[in-house]
Amino acid sequence: MTATSPKDIVKMFVFAIIPNLFIYRLLVWLPSSNANFFEFVPLDGFALFFLVTHYGLFVITPFFVPTIESGRLFIRQNILALPLLIGSAFIVRRLHLPPPFQLPLTGTSSFHVVWAFSAAMALLKSRNTIRVPAAIWAVLVALGCLTAGLQTLFEIIVGLLIFIITFFVATKIAARQFD
Repeated sequence: MTATSPKDIVKMFVFAIIPNLFIYRLLVWLPSSNANFFEFVPLDGFALFFLVTHYGLFVITPFFVPTIESGRLFIRQNILALPLLIGSAFIVRRLHLPPPFQLPLTGTSSFHVVWAFSAAMALLKSRNTIRVPAAIWAVLVALGCLTAGLQTLFEIIVGLLIFIITFFVATKIAARQFD
């Protein structure tokens, strides 16, 4: 079971999950190099499975977060990630990179990677059996984005950097609160 209260679970949805999913949908609907990218992206079973199911991992995370501090870190990290994801999406759409890093048809940095790794990190301190599968899942989501051709290696790396930066900053903010 979790140490978080229903009030904390609602806060995680209101401040982290719903805004992230809403902004992501808005960015996907904005014009890019090709608005109908699913016609051209060969989604095999492996990639499609992890691309679709990572939303579930992100959404169930509040119910399994082990402590209130982990839940607050999850909220802070996702609030900090939004401006970076939005800004990088606009920058990435305007870059012209050489062939190994060419942009896919969507041209956004990897929200999927940030969400999967932030969910896995929030569950890391959990004593439940969900923490190890969540960590493995995060890696498989990144591989799924790459193997599907939905995102390039560059966008996966940008997503990982955004995750690392926001996790570090959110952790520093939490440490200052308790000093």
